[in-house]
Amino acid sequence: MRLRRGHILLIAGGAIVAFSFIASSYYASQFLREIQQKNMHTIAPEARLDLQGNITSGRGAYVVAFPNYPAAGPVQAAVSVSDPDGESVLERNLSPPIANELFAAQKQGNYTITISNLGNASLDASVIFGEEQVVSEVISMPNAVSTAIAMLLLIAGIIVIVAGGAITFIDRRREQKMKQFGDMSDLV
Repeated sequence: MRLRRGHILLIAGGAIVAFSFIASSYYASQFLREIQQKNMHTIAPEARLDLQGNITSGRGAYVVAFPNYPAAGPVQAAVSVSDPDGESVLERNLSPPIANELFAAQKQGNYTITISNLGNASLDASVIFGEEQVVSEVISMPNAVSTAIAMLLLIAGIIVIVAGGAITFIDRRREQKMKQFGDMSDLV
């Protein structure tokens, strides 16, 4: 059996998808490794960690990474951010291995992030908190760009697979019609 155009597209699309998974996992691990090198904290069971950051730009951000996930078991943690007056700005349950979010800082001053360990085992967490621009500089843009490119490759691979499947389906129907009417000239 010789490969036809639809089969070639299916194989190429599968290769692109596989490459994008490999690239995204590599860059995600690089991103996680970079975050783990900064601001590592251990939070005891049923305890919490409070950190403060001065926010004056009107936009704040945080990144929380769990380096030992999933080896440490399921992570049960929550994050809350409060403004200089102690008013809650946001409250979320964290989903490992990385959680991040931007938030509006209506008032200038020291904001507090609280990471609560809701589990019954110690939790290692790398926390980066402060103004949006400062957090994005700490995280480093090259890894984020590389991860975005890997995601675009994934989308392109899926499109190629869909196109290959459609062409294979169309060719198969055309082949069946040609056999039905006895025209075998294009099937060689």
